Amino acid sequence: MIQHGRRVAQTVSKGIGKIEDLGGNQFLITLPQDTYDDDFHEREVVEHYHKESRRLFNGVRSLNEWKEIESKVSDKIYDLVYPFMEHFIGYDSDPILDEYFFALATHETSLQEGYDSYHYAVEFGGIRMQHYMLGLQFMISSSLKHYRCCKVLVEKHPEIRLEDILTISADVDTFIENLHDAVNYFGSGYKEFSEISIEQAKRIFEVLTYSRDNLDIIDAPGSPHPIFIRNSEEGLIKSIFGAQSEPVRYMLESLRFNFPKDYDKNQTGREVSFQRACRRVLNDSFKDLAYLENIKIRTNNQVLTDIDLVVLEKKTGTILLIQLKHQELYGADIHAKSIRTERLNKQISSWMDTVQRWLITVGNQGVKSTFRLDSGWPDDLNIFRIALSRHYAHSLKSILCIEDTAFSTWPQFYNCNQIVTRDCPNPILMDLVKSLKESQEKTDRITHLTEPTIQWKIGELEFCTSQEVEECT
Repeated sequence: MIQHGRRVAQTVSKGIGKIEDLGGNQFLITLPQDTYDDDFHEREVVEHYHKESRRLFNGVRSLNEWKEIESKVSDKIYDLVYPFMEHFIGYDSDPILDEYFFALATHETSLQEGYDSYHYAVEFGGIRMQHYMLGLQFMISSSLKHYRCCKVLVEKHPEIRLEDILTISADVDTFIENLHDAVNYFGSGYKEFSEISIEQAKRIFEVLTYSRDNLDIIDAPGSPHPIFIRNSEEGLIKSIFGAQSEPVRYMLESLRFNFPKDYDKNQTGREVSFQRACRRVLNDSFKDLAYLENIKIRTNNQVLTDIDLVVLEKKTGTILLIQLKHQELYGADIHAKSIRTERLNKQISSWMDTVQRWLITVGNQGVKSTFRLDSGWPDDLNIFRIALSRHYAHSLKSILCIEDTAFSTWPQFYNCNQIVTRDCPNPILMDLVKSLKESQEKTDRITHLTEPTIQWKIGELEFCTSQEVEECT
């Protein structure tokens, strides 16, 4: 309820709705007639690829070989699950269950936003990101297995209701040993993998679990739910909901909390990965492109700004000037969304204006000189400024609406490349710019569903939330 109250306060403070003190500890919260879902179209693209990934994965699961494995898994679980002391669930282990549920967890984790935030070799607290990810996947697989075992128990013993099943909290030391073995076993299949020690496994466990030592991790409204919760020095509780909500974002928030210096340092290295990903996607769609990175532009020997990525297409005289932004995930935290959106808009607006002034000042010849273009380039250049953000870009629509600018998130950028490849026999960069412009212009504002009137009472505090309705004329 405290988190809900904070979200209401944040919403009102941003000008969305209002709150009135009716006296006597009674409050009326009124939402506007229409509240817009700014992230809708960006989420739509992400969800499209999630559905496609699941569709392809379900195709694998329909194969006879996979069905045989699932049959063996079902039989094993049925044999291994049993009621303990009437209401507690008990189940034994088997290697085939570990392999099966780890495979499911690995696929589900790969669909999480933030999954590819850092290179696998980046370190936090002296431990590789790869090791944290493997530990996370093991935890998720453990929760998926537990959930499946609960379902089987009530099928096997229908006299036990699902809501009445109690779970014995796991032993911390035993679980750390299991995590250590799992990370080293499943990680051994990866190139350049290095095994972890039991002390490193303990540190991974501490980072990925929630306890009284790191309460602030979920302090912000809309924070991801913990996966495992340490309820004592010796015991922990597995959270089924945490494993199926935003486990990757929880891990990232925990890494930021535990290793702030490493987190800040590693953030600076993500631009290189972003540049590499852009080149890879563009090379899959277009031919004969050239690239420049981290180009500083000057006038009168004074550095104005830099351009993260320059894409050159000689045959058409087209140049893309791309500014990369790796927006952090903010989930449902309205305050974080507001702060980061304002900062993004300010930074991109400043960059766009600076680059535009430079283009006007130096002209096409100055551009050719800066980028060291040879004499074979056309005299007339087609130059476009593009803002590319890893996660969020919708707010840029208010400031980037002229012909030679475009913006998108990384999934939208990838999707536009796919559209161009599909629709154009011999695609050129102008086709990509056109697709980016269409994706940002054909996005009508979507409103959230109407909120029903809700009354809350907590002790002596009472408040009512309602939504304005359209007045009839």
